[in-house]
Amino acid sequence: MEEAEEFTFSSAEPGETERIAAIFARQLQGGEIVTLRGVLGAGKTLFAAAMIRELGVAEPVLSPTYVLQRSYGTSAGLTIHHMDFYRLSGTDDLEALGVDELSTDDSIVLAEWPERCPGAFGEITAQVTLDVMSEQGRSITFRLGVLPFERDGFARAASTLKPDLRKP
Repeated sequence: MEEAEEFTFSSAEPGETERIAAIFARQLQGGEIVTLRGVLGAGKTLFAAAMIRELGVAEPVLSPTYVLQRSYGTSAGLTIHHMDFYRLSGTDDLEALGVDELSTDDSIVLAEWPERCPGAFGEITAQVTLDVMSEQGRSITFRLGVLPFERDGFARAASTLKPDLRKP
């Protein structure tokens, strides 16, 4: 497996966080598993919603916190499964959700709070960590794992962000 790459960005406000999420989403093609980490209120659902909208979902994107999972069809024929493991207590709870069956070549899995269910997924495409820097400011780190993620495309697209969004 390739060595994991990391990209870190600074976001001063939610709109910038959404733009970073949109750039990231444009690189997804189907078959990816993306985990979202961060404390309560860090912006995981905001980030996921921006990704889902960028991928062509016209309907309102709602938090899956109380229903555990929401699925959306995109205009490109992909299915996005947005999951929130916050209310789960381990991998035993995942069987009822059918997590094993959700990751297919024509789907994208977004999972918030993956640390609540360690081992829920085999290899992930990317781990996104949102750290709170100020009331609205965030540090967003992408740790890229396995393919099919378009690494070079993300690196090129990320380089188009305002220079002050990219951390060295």
